[in-house]
Amino acid sequence: MRVSANLTDLVGVSPILGRAFRDEEDAPGQNQVALLGYSLWQRQFGGDAGVIGRVVHMNGLPFTVIGVKSLLYEVQPIDPTTMVVVTAVLEVVALIAAIVPARRAARVDPVVALRAE
Repeated sequence: MRVSANLTDLVGVSPILGRAFRDEEDAPGQNQVALLGYSLWQRQFGGDAGVIGRVVHMNGLPFTVIGVKSLLYEVQPIDPTTMVVVTAVLEVVALIAAIVPARRAARVDPVVALRAE
């Protein structure tokens, strides 16, 4: 997948190994570098840190490996685990947002509140 050089700035996640893209590598003809996905790095290269600087062929074209992306790059919005975790977190936040004001309101004496008006 082709991406622009500011990918890591946009996403806010740095590669776990190697470096991110440089601005000059975004120009046509200068873009023969690759950031490997974490899973691919583990499967194809056995997690070898020596993959940085190697030339790999993708779609018949040579690319120099400059880094390995964090697992955070590979989280998909349709991933079941992601959906379950995000749903659980949102439910907890909603529950807390409902309980805290309700508990505070329950401590108010209605007679005192009516006299104040």
